[in-house]
Amino acid sequence: MPRDFFFRFGVSLEVNLHIYMKQYLVFPLVVLSVVSTCVLNVRSQTTPQASNAFQTEVRHILAQYANGSELYRTCDVFARKVNFTVARKLGLMSEAVTPLSSGNDTSLDVSRTAADENEPNIAINRKHPNIIVGGANDAAMTHLSMPAYLTTDAGNSWKTYRLPPVNDKGSGAFGDPMLISDDSGIFYYAFLVDEPSLSGISDIMIARSTDGKNWTLGKPVVGNIDSSNAVLEDKETIAVDHSPASPFYGRLYVAWTEYYIDSPGTNAVHYLAYSDDHGATWSKPQSYTDAYGYFALMRIGKDGTIFIASSNGNDSQPAHGLVISKDGGKTFTENPISDFIDYPPLQNGYNGLKGNGFRAFPYVCFDVDPTNNKLYAVYGSYDDANGDAAEYETTSADLGTSWTDPVQIGTPDLIENDHFMPWVNFDPIERQVFISMYSSEEDTVLNLKTRIVRCNFNTPDQMQSIGNDLFNPLLNTGGGWNFIGDYMGADAYASTYAAVWTENRQPKFHDGDIFAYVYSPLLVPTIPSGVTRAINTDELDVSNFSPNPVTGNVATLSVTSSEERAARIQVFDPKGSEVLNTTSVIMPDDSSPLRLNITGLSAGVFRVLITTGDRTIERNLVVLR
Repeated sequence: MPRDFFFRFGVSLEVNLHIYMKQYLVFPLVVLSVVSTCVLNVRSQTTPQASNAFQTEVRHILAQYANGSELYRTCDVFARKVNFTVARKLGLMSEAVTPLSSGNDTSLDVSRTAADENEPNIAINRKHPNIIVGGANDAAMTHLSMPAYLTTDAGNSWKTYRLPPVNDKGSGAFGDPMLISDDSGIFYYAFLVDEPSLSGISDIMIARSTDGKNWTLGKPVVGNIDSSNAVLEDKETIAVDHSPASPFYGRLYVAWTEYYIDSPGTNAVHYLAYSDDHGATWSKPQSYTDAYGYFALMRIGKDGTIFIASSNGNDSQPAHGLVISKDGGKTFTENPISDFIDYPPLQNGYNGLKGNGFRAFPYVCFDVDPTNNKLYAVYGSYDDANGDAAEYETTSADLGTSWTDPVQIGTPDLIENDHFMPWVNFDPIERQVFISMYSSEEDTVLNLKTRIVRCNFNTPDQMQSIGNDLFNPLLNTGGGWNFIGDYMGADAYASTYAAVWTENRQPKFHDGDIFAYVYSPLLVPTIPSGVTRAINTDELDVSNFSPNPVTGNVATLSVTSSEERAARIQVFDPKGSEVLNTTSVIMPDDSSPLRLNITGLSAGVFRVLITTGDRTIERNLVVLR
């Protein structure tokens, strides 16, 4: 009997059963007792009822497309648009970044916002490794643009900035963040452009920054102009040529999948494009594979060799493979990596994990040694015999022509629990290879509760916990459906290692938050085990006016904020009448001055309200004339 026996019968469990799973193999009566106990402790029926309504609406939309179900299963951006549409209709999500009241315990719900976050990625600056930038999907990205989480002290503290807003004939930022840094220290942040409705222009945008807080948008990669959503761009991956000996040194590449809605034939094509001007302009997209391309990840090796690992999306014979180009993306060869078994189908139309839980795919990821093009890959597959998600590592020293025998990753006694959504990083300075992933090793009974872990590629049986807490990914339903993102992310450079992932914590549980682990010799003071932080915490501190009383025409407050935000400032006279109403943008910098023009105010005592989201801070102002 597989480990996910209980989940396959649609039971959501929130109990700690102190009975070893192996007991049901010997004592059938114990199984009945366990099931009875589970039924008595299932979650509230509120969520299943909402889920039923959600799925009914989803099926209604999918029926309007000839290949709707297949697109929903394979095309992330299509599924996101459908889910957004349904969640809005059912009132299951909020798109406003609305801080909770100041009385809430920030040690529990660390984001303290109503916006759900998931699917993060991260990059270490190649010139200044203490500067690290992360990104993620959040429910506010469609109108505020993509978030950029910035640390300038190697992960000890974080600020949240926003990329410039995108307005491509009504379409805006729509997620799937991917971040890298080139050798000169320029960050590149790739994301999708679309809109939550079932129409709009679909494209890909890449922003660049030298400091992680000031960003410049390039031109759309594809240049689509059709707002009917006849094509959907999805799952972009980016890489930069780090090889000084390459004729394409510094070239920026992006690969992605383009889906065709209601196409009677092939419904997806896999494209590659490049930029030689830091993403300002792009080459004409070129198809690079017919055999693979689904859920692609790209790296550039020695002499500018392009490597793209991906899967074939073939339900009958699923396989992971590698596409290689030695001439800057003009011609390509293909090599297989491994067959695999996809995760089980869920009731919501996806394949995924934890019974009728969250969407997931056993993708292949990798990195490359830039001195010799040796490849280090990790790929997923489902273990039907034990009912768990497994991850395997393998290497190739001949451009993917042959691969070493795969080795399963995990603690030996706990390896039959879920391991999923990995990331592989080769540190070219320290010449170390790291693997990070989600692991349910510690929940030996239910195979449910999860933590982020990492290991060295040389010791795949020695897992290090880098997430502080276990969490239940089934409860992350902030958008109206179970989802922690399609991937986590990590980076490694010059002995600095950074990983970023999604968690949900008490007391709300359903709200996904972004956490980061950073180990770095640049941490001050040095923390040998590294440091884990919630990188999207909401902090706002407003000083009193200084000086106060004010005799001139400008009143100044000192504001410390963890993220970029809009604020409304209202000034009321002693009778309660509003005498001034203005807005200001607060940047996430230390002690930013907020200057208020009070030229029109007479002498007196005034009440000043500073409002951002649903938080209002009150200060008194005395004006002397």
